[in-house]
Amino acid sequence: MANTFVFSSESVGEGHPDKVADLISDSVLDACLAIDKTSRVACETFVKSNIVVVGGEITIPKLQDKKTGKTKALEEAINLGKIIRDAIRHIGYTNDDDVFHADTVF
Repeated sequence: MANTFVFSSESVGEGHPDKVADLISDSVLDACLAIDKTSRVACETFVKSNIVVVGGEITIPKLQDKKTGKTKALEEAINLGKIIRDAIRHIGYTNDDDVFHADTVF
């Protein structure tokens, strides 16, 4: 019996929702690592029409008060809305006729 090898691949271009979601997740990771290189980030981003949902787990050790053990809210450390909008703007979703727009996404 002959060995058969099948190779298959998929590629999506910039602006595809998968690429947009990946860039947003990467941008969140970069923001966390800028605060603390030992940050642990496991976030997923979902994109549809003019809606972006970012979810997962983020731990930034520098946000934890060593005396009290309490952790500052993530919103105090990073501006998630700005990170999302800047990533979308970087890709080029800024035309007024775009269904997906950096300034109106929520």
